[in-house]
Amino acid sequence: MNHKLELQHITKTYITEEGEMTALDGVNLEVKPAEFLCIIGPSGCGKTTLLRMVAGLDHPTSGTIILDGKEVKCASPDRGMVFQEFSLFPWRKVLKNVEFGLEISGMRDKERQAIAEKYIALVGLQGFENHYPYELSGGMKQRVAIARALATEPSILLMDEPFGSVDAQTRNILQEELLEIWARTKKTILFVTHSVDEAVYLADRVAVMSARPACLVKCLAVDIPRPRKRTSAEANEFRAKLLMWLSLERSKACVTV
Repeated sequence: MNHKLELQHITKTYITEEGEMTALDGVNLEVKPAEFLCIIGPSGCGKTTLLRMVAGLDHPTSGTIILDGKEVKCASPDRGMVFQEFSLFPWRKVLKNVEFGLEISGMRDKERQAIAEKYIALVGLQGFENHYPYELSGGMKQRVAIARALATEPSILLMDEPFGSVDAQTRNILQEELLEIWARTKKTILFVTHSVDEAVYLADRVAVMSARPACLVKCLAVDIPRPRKRTSAEANEFRAKLLMWLSLERSKACVTV
């Protein structure tokens, strides 16, 4: 089977005042087309670093990242990125924020406006095109960020704890909306989270990373039918399995400190 994304022996080493520090050590991962894959692991293990390298915003010390059969060497519109922070331009209204990637690609005004309006409607913000970010709630701001990431029609959507800054109720709503968008667009999604509950609810598979220097210790298929109930017996059983693996990795991190 062809893979959408392949991470081959990814290592990342930093030079510090104390010497070399290895953040990632030989990470191997394959992601299927249209798959929703969540990455979890101990805090500081390098999950965000890994995502940034897939985005082309950082580079591995060694190893290869392949997307759609081509090596990733720099940032590109074929990778849409959604950050935890509300990374919108405060001086641009919603429509212009969503248009941004299309604008810098040189697309004509009418064409990019039509595409931006399509994705604004997809995330449920029709009627808010002329609002500034400060006029929106946290959840609405992140919907704008998702629309902006999708507007360039990326091959893969990269999400770094995108719902970590909103309250629990809004987070649940955004998770449900993201699953609807995923079902409609068939995008491949690589999603970093600290929340085991979020991973169980969203993912086709969950990749568990080890304590630093991080490698991939387990990749578990979430064999729970969709739509999922957050507190079903199957979800609770899978949650317990993930917590067991995370607890083991956290204990290793404590020993090495």
